Amino acid sequence: MKLQLLKLITVLTVFTFSTTAKECDFSKPEITLPENYSSNLEILEIATRALSFSENGITYYTDLSELQKADRRKKKTKSSPAYLDAVGRIKTVLTNRQVSYCSGTLISAIPGQSSRVIKSAGHCFGNTETESKYDIKSITWETTTKSGLKIVKDLNIEELNLERDSAVLSFNGKIPFSTIKPALIETELAMHPSEFIRYDNQTTVISAGYSSDNLKGDNGKTLTYDDQIRAQEFINLNAYDRRKFGVQTVSFSGASGGALLVDVDLSYEDIDNPYKQVYYVGTTITLGYDTKYYKESSSSTSAGSASTNYDSYLGVDDRFLNELNK
Repeated sequence: MKLQLLKLITVLTVFTFSTTAKECDFSKPEITLPENYSSNLEILEIATRALSFSENGITYYTDLSELQKADRRKKKTKSSPAYLDAVGRIKTVLTNRQVSYCSGTLISAIPGQSSRVIKSAGHCFGNTETESKYDIKSITWETTTKSGLKIVKDLNIEELNLERDSAVLSFNGKIPFSTIKPALIETELAMHPSEFIRYDNQTTVISAGYSSDNLKGDNGKTLTYDDQIRAQEFINLNAYDRRKFGVQTVSFSGASGGALLVDVDLSYEDIDNPYKQVYYVGTTITLGYDTKYYKESSSSTSAGSASTNYDSYLGVDDRFLNELNK
C-alpha cells in the first residue's frame, strides 16, 4: 500500500511539474488527462484517509513507522529484572458485564516489608469528568513472577480520588517479600521524580505497564517496559502542579495505572535501602499531550503515543499506606 501510494504521489508530482513548466511559458496548452487519472485520484484520497482518521474529535494515525522508531519498550521475559513482578494487570468487571483492563503496582513505604497494597489510576474505576465511581462487580490483579509463579488477587478499593486520577487498592493477606519485592515509596525526600536521576550515573528509570497494542504488548497480555529513559526526556506539564509530569516514552491503552520506577542509590542522602528495592515515583495516567496519537487500525480500541503522562508518588499518603500494610 505504501509503495502504491508513493507511486501515485510521484505521478501527481511529475504531472504538476509538467503543467507548471507549460504555464511558465505563458501558454495555455490543452491538457489531456490519462484515462486512469480520476480513479488514481480516488485511490490517493482513500490511501490518504487510511493513514489517519478522526474519532471523537481526536486524529489518530495508522502509519506507526514514526512511533516504532521511538519505541524502546521491551517485553517482560524470564530474564527481565525481578522488580517488574510488582507491576500486574488489573481486570475490572462492571455490573453490566463490561470488562476493562489497566495496570497496577504492589507498593510499600517500608524497606523489606511484605505488601498487600496496589497503586493504580483512578479512571480505571470511575469517570474523572463526573467524578462518579463505576458500578463494579469485581476487580482482580494478576502477575507472573520471574520464577514462573502466577499470582491472582481479588482487589478492594481503599481510596479513589477521581479529581487526581488516583486509586489505592488492597487484597486479603500479604504477598511474601521473598516472592515479590514491592516498589518503595520514598518518604524522607519530597523530590520531583526527575530529580532522582542526579544522584547516581548508574540510575535507571523504568516505565512499565500492560499496553494493549499488538506491536509488543500482545494485546495487553504481556508487560512491556522502557528502561532507557533519560533526564532530558521528562516534561514539565504545569508549573503550578508538579505532581503531574510527562516522559518521552511510548505507551498504549492498558498501561494506565502502570508505574514509573527508579533504580537508584540514595545513600548520599542517608536513605537506607538494604534490600535494593526500586522506588515508585509515578503512576501512568494518560497518553502525552501535544503529540500524535496512533492506532493500529481504525477498528482498534487501543491508542498510543510517543509520550506518557504520570501522577507523582508525592500524592501517596504513606501513613495510610502503612496502616493498610500492618
